Amino acid sequence: MFKKMVALIIAGCVIGNASVCAARPLSVSYQRMQQQRIDVPSKMYRRKNIELLAKIIQHEAGNTASDTTSLLVGIVVMKRVKSELFPNSIKKVLLQDNPRQYLDEAALMKVSPNERSYEIAEELLRKGQKGIKEYPDNLLYHANFIQGQVYMYSEGIYFCLRR
Repeated sequence: MFKKMVALIIAGCVIGNASVCAARPLSVSYQRMQQQRIDVPSKMYRRKNIELLAKIIQHEAGNTASDTTSLLVGIVVMKRVKSELFPNSIKKVLLQDNPRQYLDEAALMKVSPNERSYEIAEELLRKGQKGIKEYPDNLLYHANFIQGQVYMYSEGIYFCLRR
């Protein structure tokens, strides 16, 4: 009950007489929430983005990967979205026409992420770019071969920095 009361603005209410109060849903803009430093999900926190990120984490890291490997796969995608060198959406990054890119759309749609891939994708997107700021902005590559300065090696995958 308390949570419902917090989520409502009570208009014309006299304290102690809640039965005569008119209530309307709380509507606060994203910018207003940021100004008030309320922890809000990033603008990328959308069901389709969660699905796409979970699929690529599953495809690249697999079922046996540690959380570290899965997390780093997601971070590389997020860093690419932020980078001027890559498209500015998850879908466009994943489907970018490049021989070393992930996979085509038909193959990507066939991937069935496990629960942990969804959890990692959701957490990354909820926090957005501020949640991955501790990682270098040039952490843009991962593969089973070296593509730049090695940042970390985990379970057969090199996570590399663009030089």
